[in-house]
Amino acid sequence: MSLAEPMRIGVDLDNTILSYTALFHALARERGWIDEACPSGKRAIKATLARVAGSAGEGERRWQKLQALAYGAEIDRAQLFTGFEAFARAARRAGWPLFIVSHKTRVSNLDPTAALRAHALRTLTTRGFFRAADEGGLGFAETDVFFEDTRDAKIAVIARLNLSHFIDDLPAVFERPDFPGGVQPILCHTPETPPTRPLLRLRDWAEIQDYFFHWTPALSRLKVAALKGASPIKEGGNNVIVKLEPASGAPIVLKRHFRDADDPRPRLESEWRFLSHLWARGARNIPEPLAKTEEVLVERFVDGVHPDVDDPADAGQFVEMLATLDRAGDGAADAGVGPAADARLRLADFVDGLNRRWRDIETAAGDDARLAAVGALLRDELAPLGQAARAAFERICRARRLDPERPLDPALRFLSPSDFGPHNAVKDPSGRVVFLDFEYAGWDDPAKLMADFLRHVGYDAPPGPRLAVLRAFAEGRARDPGLWDRFTAVADLVGVEWILIVLNIVAPNLRRRKLRAQPDLTAKALIEQRIRRARLMANQFKPIAELLVECSA
Repeated sequence: MSLAEPMRIGVDLDNTILSYTALFHALARERGWIDEACPSGKRAIKATLARVAGSAGEGERRWQKLQALAYGAEIDRAQLFTGFEAFARAARRAGWPLFIVSHKTRVSNLDPTAALRAHALRTLTTRGFFRAADEGGLGFAETDVFFEDTRDAKIAVIARLNLSHFIDDLPAVFERPDFPGGVQPILCHTPETPPTRPLLRLRDWAEIQDYFFHWTPALSRLKVAALKGASPIKEGGNNVIVKLEPASGAPIVLKRHFRDADDPRPRLESEWRFLSHLWARGARNIPEPLAKTEEVLVERFVDGVHPDVDDPADAGQFVEMLATLDRAGDGAADAGVGPAADARLRLADFVDGLNRRWRDIETAAGDDARLAAVGALLRDELAPLGQAARAAFERICRARRLDPERPLDPALRFLSPSDFGPHNAVKDPSGRVVFLDFEYAGWDDPAKLMADFLRHVGYDAPPGPRLAVLRAFAEGRARDPGLWDRFTAVADLVGVEWILIVLNIVAPNLRRRKLRAQPDLTAKALIEQRIRRARLMANQFKPIAELLVECSA
């Protein structure tokens, strides 16, 4: 079944649509069989039942009693998994048929009076499953629901319905030899028993909805018929990056960038155009761009470890990549490549950028009592650094006859990745360094990239090897003899700006995004963490003049 064909989606009911975790815990507590300290997982409850009951047999009997209650008379207390209703409504809007196929006997094996199917139909009815979608329901008909006595019968129904996908929480369903080969298995949630073979596992209904509405349109363009695995590489904040393993062929990477009021830039389109241009120009130390939709970018996956610019072999590849980018400038405008994110095309832009970020943090800290410590850090510890960086900028501009207001000659503009460094590169097993993440790429002054490369907080390379890479690049750019002077003029401004970037969580929207990406962190802890980091950076800060002397000694 091709991913491009119409969807016919089957879904298991128990522990896939309906969650019983909290209900089992509540029922056991109400009967005095466990206490509040017992974890809510199925295994923990069963183990506690056996221990408290005094025998494995009695513990099992109590567990079966809980099942009869939870799947029977008490089923209305079960919770719908978060996101299922949103997924079902989205599927209805797309015109996709949905089916529920469940291994569920008519009555409980322990309690023949517990009519499991009748109770299940009742709770589906009261929850709006059988109400029309345009009336606020989920649009199922009772004929879309199949309850089967055995797993064999369940598999037969899945085959008979000619489904494109089936979603279940049990790996055993998909591992059976008679599971229909044309149906894409989707293992959802975290299975109690790990699968014995690779399976596409999506962790929740939000990710399942992403798969159907954002992943598959891009994958269908690549004629990917089925997937056997998915694992997140990065998530949270404003993007999701997932490694996907097709049933046949090499792994790929899917990227989805979210836009919001704080960052409305077309990052996905920028990366696609940048990568496509470089690939067309013969660059092969980047991921191959494979497909793009409005929401998703797909690239070839590259496995490896982060390179080390302290290693001469790796450092040489960084220099070569910069030279490749420089050569690739020809034709980039025709390919639709625009300015880099936060491009600095006048030297005065570097001062303006630092001042703007400073004002934003200062204003936010003054408006929120919780950020008083940020304001104090800015005023007492960072202000002297900022003043010294501005003074050094003015001194170098005077000495080197650099006009801060003069726009950079278009012939000297550089095709910049913007966020360039070992943190955005991998070294494959052959030793080849592949450069990643071009969402902020575009035209810029190469002095901006050089200053960022020197001051970036995302990797630990000492300043000596970083400066060696930059010196080799600048010396190889013969048409731009003023590059090193521009770099030294702005290096301290950019260094102070990186300290401020650490404090940018003063913006409420950005703080919320960071907390979504780190759910175990509180806002107070995040702010304190960033203050400590910014203070450490300030204490370790060395002006470019001092670094150049140290690294030449």
